[in-house]
Amino acid sequence: MFNRLLICCLCMLPISVVGQTAELDALLATATQNWPDLAVRRAELQVADARLAEARRAFRPVVSAGGTYTLAAGGRTIGLPLGDLLNPVYGTLNQLTASENFPSLENQEEALLPNNFYDLRARTQVLILDPEAKRLDDRATLGRTATLQATQVTQADLRLAVRTAYYQALQAKQALRILATADTTVAEALRTTRSLIRNDAALPIARERILAERAEVNAQTAVAKLQLDNALAQLSYYVGTELAVKDVSDEVPKPSFLPDSLGTSVRAEIEQLQTARDLTLLDLEVEEQFRKPRLAFQLDIGSQDFDFGFQPYALAALSLNVPLYDGGRHGLRGQRLRAEAEAAQQRITAARRGIELQQTVAANEVAAARARLAVFEPAISAAERTLRDAQLLYQNGSSGYLELVDARQQLTRLRLQRNLAYYDIQLRQAALLRAYGQ
Repeated sequence: MFNRLLICCLCMLPISVVGQTAELDALLATATQNWPDLAVRRAELQVADARLAEARRAFRPVVSAGGTYTLAAGGRTIGLPLGDLLNPVYGTLNQLTASENFPSLENQEEALLPNNFYDLRARTQVLILDPEAKRLDDRATLGRTATLQATQVTQADLRLAVRTAYYQALQAKQALRILATADTTVAEALRTTRSLIRNDAALPIARERILAERAEVNAQTAVAKLQLDNALAQLSYYVGTELAVKDVSDEVPKPSFLPDSLGTSVRAEIEQLQTARDLTLLDLEVEEQFRKPRLAFQLDIGSQDFDFGFQPYALAALSLNVPLYDGGRHGLRGQRLRAEAEAAQQRITAARRGIELQQTVAANEVAAARARLAVFEPAISAAERTLRDAQLLYQNGSSGYLELVDARQQLTRLRLQRNLAYYDIQLRQAALLRAYGQ
């Protein structure tokens, strides 16, 4: 209950998104345009659009032209006893008419294989009833929806990666500025200490202690430079262009809360799982229509004859197919699809619970990060006063070098920790945005 209340409180504060600057907006836009994975998703979306357009034409007529021409010799024949049947009749007629008007005929043999025969036609085929073809449109629509949801997931992952690399670069750059200030302070302390040593007001061990402190600052600077280089390399990788230190602003964005629309957003991952379940249910619906008839119409218009004569014809046909039995495969497919639909529903339930946990944890981490940042402001103010007092006392010889070194180290450590805490808010809020699919 407390976790949900915390999320609601964070989401009700009407401030801009995660300290997002125009510079970060530009980087996000460039990354969205150049990221290869998103280019792949856009190409897949074009494929899905083409499949959808194709599916919507399933019941449109298909017109084709074709023909055959045959030459044949030999083969089986069929005998036609025309002479045996007609010659006796013709002979009797000639006697009765006292003429030869009715000639005698010979028996004939016709080859079954047509020789010098052609058949040219234009064929039109139209689906009238087909449960599977009827669902092609719905399946292609769901396929396009799934591709679009996958694109949204890839975009959300990319936004998180860019924001993380961007804030890590700013964090390292700010750390370098803090360390540069600390190095300047140490250098001034070293100059003062050397002067005091020349005047026999300080021991050489004080100089060695300050040199050791400066070496520590230099080591921290090297680590911060490495972190900055790595963050810039990652940012360049995601954005698609080579970035240098000067390409990242020195301006520190103000910490901010999240917009109040986070609580109403729906993760694209959940929508993906729902689409996969809907596709399974659609296949199940097709299986349940197994015994529905399939009806198609065909019309041929053409010409056929021997020796390239012209004998036009038209042939219309209806084909009906009613599945009756397929060895039980239809029932088994239905059982499998029902089980897959149930598994998909369980995955949706598990994913929702996981995302709710992710959102709760991310909100808790944001609140804890903001609480940590609030601790450092009074501590840094106190450390700055302590350092000023220690410097005056040391310069006047009223204090030893240990107090001065400790005061400087304390201030530098607090500033670095505040820098980490500040950008930890930005990173945690970026993770919270990702938890809500943004």
